[in-house]
Amino acid sequence: MSAAERTTGPEPASASEGRWPMPEPSPLDRPQSLQTAPLVIQHPESWEGVPTHYCPGCGHGLIHRLVANALDDLGIRERTVGVAGVGCAILIYNYLDVDFQELPHGRAPAGATGIKRVRPDLVVFTYQGDGDLAAIGTAEIVHAAARSENITVIYVNNCVYGMTGGQMAPTTLVGQRSETSPEGRDPVLQGHPIKVSEMLATLDGAVYLERVSVTHPENVKVAYRAVRKAFTYQLQGKGFSLVEFLSPCPTNWGMKPVDAMRWIDETVSRYYPLGVIKDQEPVHLAHLVEQPPTAFRENYMHGFRYETVTHATEDELGRPTRRPHPFGRRGGRWVSVDGTDYEPNDHDEDEEPGALAAPSKLAASDAPAGSGPDGPAGTSEPSGAEGAAGADSDPADPGGD
Repeated sequence: MSAAERTTGPEPASASEGRWPMPEPSPLDRPQSLQTAPLVIQHPESWEGVPTHYCPGCGHGLIHRLVANALDDLGIRERTVGVAGVGCAILIYNYLDVDFQELPHGRAPAGATGIKRVRPDLVVFTYQGDGDLAAIGTAEIVHAAARSENITVIYVNNCVYGMTGGQMAPTTLVGQRSETSPEGRDPVLQGHPIKVSEMLATLDGAVYLERVSVTHPENVKVAYRAVRKAFTYQLQGKGFSLVEFLSPCPTNWGMKPVDAMRWIDETVSRYYPLGVIKDQEPVHLAHLVEQPPTAFRENYMHGFRYETVTHATEDELGRPTRRPHPFGRRGGRWVSVDGTDYEPNDHDEDEEPGALAAPSKLAASDAPAGSGPDGPAGTSEPSGAEGAAGADSDPADPGGD
C-alpha cells in the first residue's frame, strides 16, 4: 500500500458496485405492492406523537393511545377536556391533543364535575391512578358516582404508588411486597385491598363500570370497546361511567415487562376479575325526575312532594289504601302534602269500580225473610244497643275493654 493510500484511505465504493453509498431509489423503482398497499395504521389526531417518558413495559402508553383512538372515532376531540390527577400520568397533557386541567391529588372528579356543570356541551374525563383515586381521592370519586355526574373516569390500577417510588397503595394485594410493606401486605395490619369498581357498583348513580387490562391484544381490543362505550354513555347523558385498567408497573414490581403482564393475568386478575361490573340505567331520585309545574310551584312552594302509587292494598287494620313510594320507578306526579291535588295518572293500575270501597254489612232488619237467626250464610249481625256497642269497639281488640 502506498503512502498516499495510507494517508487518505481507500476510495469509497461506487454506487454501481452495490455498496455504500447507495442512491435513493425513485418511486417508480419500488415494488408495485408497496405503491398500492393501503394505509393500515397511523397516529390518531388526538395523539401528539411525542416520545414517551414512561418506564419500559408501563401500561400508561397503551391506555393513552386507546383514549386517543376513542376521541377520534367519536369525533369529539375538539370539545373534550381532560382532568389529570397526581401520579405517573400527570404529564398526560403532553400526549393527548385536548385541553387539560391539572388538579391536586385526588380532586380530579370534583374539578370534572365543575367543568361539566358549567359547560355541559363539553366531553369531560378524568385520568387517575389507584393512589390518586382510591386513597386521597376516595371521597371525590364516591360522591361523583353517587350524584351520577355525567363524566367518564379512566382509572389505572397498578397495585402500587408508582411515581413516588413503589409504596403500598390501597389496591396492593395481600402478600404483595412494596417499599412500605417489604414483608408483603398483612391484612391484619394494613387491611384488605379496595375493589373500587365493586364498591361504586353499590351506588345507584353509577351507570357503567367495567374492568379491563392491556396484557395482550385481545384484552386491548376489549379495553378499547369499554373506553368508547364509556364516552358514548356520556354523550347520551346517561351519567357516571368508569373504566378500570389493570396496568403493569414492572419497575416498582421488580419484574421484567413480560413477567409483569403474566402476573396480571395469573394473579392480579384473580382478585380483580375482568369484565363488566355494572351496566344499567341510573336510578333517579324523586327531586330529579321532573320539575313541578309553575302554577303548582306558586301555590305549594313549601308543601309538595313527588309521589308514585302502587296497586291498591290494605293497611294494618285491613282498611283499603294506597301505599306511596316516594322513590319508585313507576312514575307519578307532584302532589301537595295533604294529597288534595292528586289525580290518578297513566301509571296507575286499572282497578274494578268499587275496589276501594269498604265491604258493606247487612243489618239484621234488612236480612231476607226466612233466613233464620243465622241468616243465609249461617251468621247473624248484632242489632240495637248490642250492635252499637260492637260498632264502637276497637277492631284490633276483639275482647273490648
